[in-house]
Amino acid sequence: MIPSQFVPMNSFPRTPNGEVDRVALPKPSLEVRSDPATEAATSELEQTIIVVWREFLGVGRIGSHDNFFDLGGHSLAATRVISRVVLTFPLNLPVKVLFDSPTVAEMAEVIAAHRDNNPRNASLDKILNEVELLSDEEAELRFEKDRSAKSTH
Repeated sequence: MIPSQFVPMNSFPRTPNGEVDRVALPKPSLEVRSDPATEAATSELEQTIIVVWREFLGVGRIGSHDNFFDLGGHSLAATRVISRVVLTFPLNLPVKVLFDSPTVAEMAEVIAAHRDNNPRNASLDKILNEVELLSDEEAELRFEKDRSAKSTH
């Protein structure tokens, strides 16, 4: 087990009897990244993954090439993140995906490949695009037509 952060100090705070005063130790910052050159998300998919990671890791700034485990992620958080990803993008992904592809960019590639190879998602995307092009009146007419057809069956 390796700590996800180290806080440099000149000396440890001490209690009056000379022991390390654990209460007085500084708290590590939630801002884990130290590399300002880390790339920002390059796609909407990466941005969505970053939002999910922020929720479970409690980290403010996450870049495209940041590693989930370097940001403080662990196996339980990985399970939660994959569960949310599966709900967000209707895919069937094992938790192993996050261990094999631990950066935002790598995970986005895996999700994109799974979405492209899933015919269900392709047909769903087609339907959603068709619905998006309908006016409110056209959508309401189709909805009413479908509802009346289902009530007669």
